[in-house]
Amino acid sequence: MQTIEKALTHTFNSLMVTIAEEHRSLIEQLKRLLIRPNFAHHFLKLTENHDSKTRQLIKTELKRMTTPCYDHIDLRGKTVFTCEKFSYQGFDHYLDKQALNDFYHSLMFFGQKYTLGVYEHVMYHFLLRRSDSQTPYRPILPTTNSLKLGRNLHKQEQKIIYSMNIKMKLPDTETWINGITTEVSMYSVIIRIPFEMTIKMNQIVHVSLLNIGAKELDKILQAPTEYQVIHTKTNSQYQWLTLARLNGHKAFSEKLQALIELHKQNNMNIDRVLSAVTVINYERQYLPCMTCLPIFLSHENLGWIPLYSLRTQKNNHIIDYFQGQEDENYLTSALTTLRLKNLLTAYADKHQIWYSFQLKNAETTQIYLASLYELEKHKLKELFFKFASNKKSWRVFHVAIKPKQAMEQQFRFSVSQQDNPISPVVSHQISELNWVFNITDITNDYAQKHYQHMQSDEQPSLLKKFELTNSKPKIHNIISTDFFEERIESTFSLHFSVQVKQGSETWLGMTAAVSPELLVIHFKRATNLLANKRVYITFPVLNQETPSHRLSKLPYRVVAHDKHTITLEAVHKENKHQGMLFFQKIIKKQPSLTQTIAEYTTQHRDMYEVLKNIFFQNTFINPFFVHMDQNKIHLDLICRGQQTNRFMSLFHVNHPFNDGFDFSSMFDEEKIKRLILHPLNRLDKKETSFRFEIFLSIQQISRHEVSIDSVVSHEINRIQQQKFIEKSESVGEFMAILFIVQRPVHSDFKYLLKEMTFVKKNSPHAAKKIKERIDNIQAQGECIDVTFEAKQRFYIQPSKPKTGA
Repeated sequence: MQTIEKALTHTFNSLMVTIAEEHRSLIEQLKRLLIRPNFAHHFLKLTENHDSKTRQLIKTELKRMTTPCYDHIDLRGKTVFTCEKFSYQGFDHYLDKQALNDFYHSLMFFGQKYTLGVYEHVMYHFLLRRSDSQTPYRPILPTTNSLKLGRNLHKQEQKIIYSMNIKMKLPDTETWINGITTEVSMYSVIIRIPFEMTIKMNQIVHVSLLNIGAKELDKILQAPTEYQVIHTKTNSQYQWLTLARLNGHKAFSEKLQALIELHKQNNMNIDRVLSAVTVINYERQYLPCMTCLPIFLSHENLGWIPLYSLRTQKNNHIIDYFQGQEDENYLTSALTTLRLKNLLTAYADKHQIWYSFQLKNAETTQIYLASLYELEKHKLKELFFKFASNKKSWRVFHVAIKPKQAMEQQFRFSVSQQDNPISPVVSHQISELNWVFNITDITNDYAQKHYQHMQSDEQPSLLKKFELTNSKPKIHNIISTDFFEERIESTFSLHFSVQVKQGSETWLGMTAAVSPELLVIHFKRATNLLANKRVYITFPVLNQETPSHRLSKLPYRVVAHDKHTITLEAVHKENKHQGMLFFQKIIKKQPSLTQTIAEYTTQHRDMYEVLKNIFFQNTFINPFFVHMDQNKIHLDLICRGQQTNRFMSLFHVNHPFNDGFDFSSMFDEEKIKRLILHPLNRLDKKETSFRFEIFLSIQQISRHEVSIDSVVSHEINRIQQQKFIEKSESVGEFMAILFIVQRPVHSDFKYLLKEMTFVKKNSPHAAKKIKERIDNIQAQGECIDVTFEAKQRFYIQPSKPKTGA
């Protein structure tokens, strides 16, 4: 994007220097005639009194103005008016209302194409308005950038910006709608059609590609092909439809690929590829550190049934917390129909906070859990808080449930499709999912002390009604994000005895699957392996039978782990170690002895890809990243899903003219160092995260401006905290934000080898910058709104009525 000063110079140079001042009106007159079929006649008539040199100069200028423009227009922070996002022919612009009118007006002169003439017309009139305006210029304030996650659809597809005519019709009609393409790929296309046409989401349409420009491609690509509408965007003149291809025979795929190859050199959108690479890299940075546990549910007549969940090393403690001594899982018992229904009501705040504790003896584990609403309903809140908050097993959970958001369509665009159709088994499994449930452990050591101030004379036996019983089905499939982010090769069903050593402890197990890079090992007894510590593998029997390979004390690291099964990745710097070479050799030379489980991997990888995207689009947690840039530490990136929340909306208020967020009321460089970096550096090696909480006092000043005061909750005492809350609510609004800070887990870029190769080839500087940016992450984490829970810590018990004297 050019700066205002460059745009000013560029515009006035083209209109005032290249062409003499007296010809400006003639240029403007001819510009309005460009789309006329008899333009040549008008040109000769209007320039008959000019010499050939001037006519040639004018003709050159008009030709320059009709060339395609590749700069987007972004007026955010440069105008006092609100700018809205406006997409046109593959470019996203941010324009105020007057600039948008200028844009539409100038398109009429250039055949509805985005050209240099359109760009210059919009910028020229914007600069004139700004120079005449008495309103002072509002500069861009320093902001935290934002990034939307869960939109890396078809990450491996080549997309070209290519305009060709199309015809489209609905299956039950014979009326064809004319339109054009703005972006084309193997499995999707973005088209523009007139605004007045009524097209609904998920609708099936037939599309024919016309005027392709290569005769050998025309006939096959013009055949009507089924697509499905998965996204729509409109303005006052047009609507843009993103379509997913549902079928198309092999010849169609081959010809379409040939078309893309023919035009990709000059039409590949490097910005979009770079954007996709950036999003995916930050998703992979965040996923191993995801603390909330997403559970994907199917809703039937009998209620909600948990089908899948995404597990990480950071949320595995939630599953373990609800695990009984006989391997029962009580978490699904907590997901009663009544609790889930209550989460969908307009007054869900009291249902979103769950409190829990455990009672253990030699034989059993009893788990007690109740929502805030249930505690108040039974008038047992004070007793529960007093009794449970003194237990080491005290936990506070934040929960939420959302209905599916076009999961089937998202699935089609979440996996790396090939010409082969998606597995019917996987498609059926996705179609069964209706809801996304998220549970997050928001337990805070500082807050726990406040709950201990509660007073109650009731007997703890009254809490028996909140005991969970293991009567519900388990989650059918727990998918480890760590495993599928790392598992990039086929594994084979080979079984060898193995000895696993970590520190001073040793376990015996059996391999369930192997590859040159990976080992999946099963144990009869549960293990307590540490995920962040290296393990050493020895194959006792193989080591004796294969003297040419030293198969002992081989270094591996844990990439997925539960009580009885671990998945390990080989650790090596440059040369493969002996274990890797041995398995590579046996798989290659004796394929008859190995049974590949690659199909299992592919099926679960497809499920993982779509579930990951669905989670990101429905998350209520905001990941954040702290970078070091030119020796300056700053929180400069916050991630969000496809839906907004109160926390993000609040901090966007101070910046209505750009897409950033202003967190200066909470953090400056000194606070980031004090609250995030210094505690992170002091963590014990076994600890990988810590938590702190910020209280906010919010006062609305105007429609686009708020005043925000903040304090770190653990830096003031209980009385000061209560006074802060009361004062905040008397003048405006109170909010509490919990920050979960973790050490970064850096990406290795192998996952994006194809995309990074393309970026390096077309923009080496951009590839270098994104790698530097990932490497410069100093800390990362999540922030979550815990306002409602924070208020419960300061509950003042009503005084008991006095009895007679």
